Amino acid sequence: MSTEIECAELCYKTSECKHYSWYSQNHPILKETCALLSGYTERTGSETCHSGPSDCSDIDILDSNYPLCYDVGLTWSEDILKGLANISTASICQDLCNQDEDCRSFTWFNAVAVPYQNLCEMYAV
Repeated sequence: MSTEIECAELCYKTSECKHYSWYSQNHPILKETCALLSGYTERTGSETCHSGPSDCSDIDILDSNYPLCYDVGLTWSEDILKGLANISTASICQDLCNQDEDCRSFTWFNAVAVPYQNLCEMYAV
């Protein structure tokens, strides 16, 4: 699995998965491997492994900058504050929203979304 986002989304869609660990290409053995976990006993630091929960309900274990607390498959019905084209990841869209003092939430459309590919919508809601 080539990205942490893909691993996190797979965990989110798998009912038995409560946490995931994604090993980057820099890991000496488990390059681009996604491990779906039904639980954990403790966490330890790693520069080549990224991990997180299946959703954001376990907020006490999350770092303040945890990038994957997304609701996949949903958008807002409110008026758009602004839309930005050619945004390649949800993390970039989230960063842009965090940098805009009026932005309170966002929706990111991936490269295969129809009709809006790689679009970041920001909302004041």
